[in-house]
Amino acid sequence: MTCPVTLERRRGGPIAGRTEDLATDGARVVVDRPLAVDEELRFDLTCPGGHHVDGRARVLRQQRPDCYALRFEALDPPSLERLSGVVSDTQ
Repeated sequence: MTCPVTLERRRGGPIAGRTEDLATDGARVVVDRPLAVDEELRFDLTCPGGHHVDGRARVLRQQRPDCYALRFEALDPPSLERLSGVVSDTQ
């Protein structure tokens, strides 16, 4: 599933990207700036219908020069519920 995502570091400007794959526990994202493995980021994911899911994510690995696997961390219950609904609608 492709959704726009904005990533924010503790310092620096926002990083725009998109998901290539999305699950309730993480996503594969394509971005135009490099990320560091084990880096913690804030994310804002724009889901179909304009719903937003936000929280913290950790970079698990780099899959291509512009593609990274993220693990969502400590999503609050409403965000997890919205994300579960989006993921189940695509299956």
